[in-house]
Order: sequence, then structure tokens, then C-alpha cells
Amino acid sequence: MTNRDDSPNAVVDRVISVLSAFSGSDALTSSRIAHRTGLPRSSVHRLLQRLVELGIVKRDGFDYRVGLKLFELGSVALAQHDVHQVAMPYMTRLSRATGMSVHLATLSDTDVVYIDEVWTDWAGPLRRGIAQPAHQTACGKILMACLPPDARPSIDFSDVTPKTRYSINSQRDLDRELRGVREAGLATTREEYFLGSMSIAVQIGPFDHASTALSLWGPIERMRQAEIVSHLRQASRAIWSAAQQGPGWERRKSVIRPLPHSSTEHFSRSTNYRPARRENSSSDL
Repeated sequence: MTNRDDSPNAVVDRVISVLSAFSGSDALTSSRIAHRTGLPRSSVHRLLQRLVELGIVKRDGFDYRVGLKLFELGSVALAQHDVHQVAMPYMTRLSRATGMSVHLATLSDTDVVYIDEVWTDWAGPLRRGIAQPAHQTACGKILMACLPPDARPSIDFSDVTPKTRYSINSQRDLDRELRGVREAGLATTREEYFLGSMSIAVQIGPFDHASTALSLWGPIERMRQAEIVSHLRQASRAIWSAAQQGPGWERRKSVIRPLPHSSTEHFSRSTNYRPARRENSSSDL
């Protein structure tokens, strides 16, 4: 009989568990990986040896890091992501129009994974592929709200450390927040991940089928919400339209020109959308 621990499913589960332990930029020892995964050190050591041979993991003395092979595979995943293929010109234009950093993200279980960004000088860049707790981010909130309640990932709040005193720290508070997000059609965070910062996010594509979110992030005092939300919604519609046309559509159509700062009318023309209906402040929040 086949040992259950050596079944294909069990082996794959252990490999994914080991790779998921590399959630930050720091190198890890095999004992640290065993501690994070709960796997026996002997099993972790054998898996790491094979992953090093395949180029998935890199070894430096007693330390292990993610290898370039994973970067290659990640690049393939991004190249096959319809929205990612067309989003960057619109994200750049959106950042110039608002002066804010722009993020493109997708949901992965209880985390949100950032797949692209345009940064201002307000803060340092966020690495592509980095994951953050979904309930602490605007992108994560909007994407969870897009899911039916019974399909949303279950969050163990006893195992989550609040980033600030404003972070959501219970399922009850999260459920109430997501109901408000669905009603408003957008999500916000205000000092929930970084003090002094605010983020606003909308989904890309139909609400009940969206898998990607677009957000603006910056200091609270610079967030002029009515103008910000108008730009954000128009950009998300433009990205979705371009994704439906294919990655070469924008290049075939015209040369993309920079958007003048704070010009909603020009933004609408350049993305093939009429000016959005004016939103009142109560529906924006």
C-alpha cells in the first residue's frame, strides 16, 4: 500500500507549504521553515535539497531564498493575465492625474497579492507579488465584497496582528464593512495599514465576477475623494474595455499620450469614456 504521506497530493501540499514560508524578503534556515510550516525538519530538509536542485530555491550556507525559477514562473503568470497585459498605461495616466500611487491586485485566499504598481515619491515601491491581509487593504475589501458571502475566505482573526489601532479585528466588523462596500461599489481604508494614509479601490470588470482590483493610495490630506473616485472608476472601465479588446488594442488604436494633471475631461476622451456621472460624497465612502 502507498504511504498516505507520500501520495502526490501530500507531496504537493508540503512543497507549497515550504514555498509559502518565504512570505518576506529575508532568507530562512531549514529550522525556521520547519517552524513556520509545522513539518518535520527532516522532511523540510529533503524538500529543500530537491528544490535547490531544480532552481526553485537558492541556498547560501545555512540560509535559503526563493530562486529565479519562481520569478520565471511568476512572469509567465503575469503575461497570461489579461488585465495586467493592458493596465500599465492607464495606471500611469491615473497616477499623473491624481498624484497618487496606483496598485493593481488580485485575491489569493485571505491575502491580496499586488501584481503591478505605479509609485509616487510619497513612499517607497511595493514589490510585485507581495501579499498583505486582504481585510486590511482597499483592494482586498473590494475583491472580497465581489464574492458571495459563502464563497469568501475565512479569516482567523486570532492569528492576525492588527497593523494599527484602526485595523478591522473581527469577522463581525468585516462583514459589516463588506456590506457597505457592496452598497457603495468601492472600498476604502483609512489608516488601517499605515497611519496617515488612505486607499480607495474599485473592481475591474463586472462586480459579481471581478478578480482584479485597482486602487489609489496616498496621504489622507491629499485625498480629494470626489475627484479621486471619478478618475479611479473611469480608469477601471478603460482597463476592462482594453482587456476585452486584447493587449495590442491600445497600441493599434493610437499612441498613448500623458494625461494633463487634474483634467477629467481629457482623461475621459483618452480612455474612450464619457465623463462619469458626478458622485456625491455620501455614496463615495
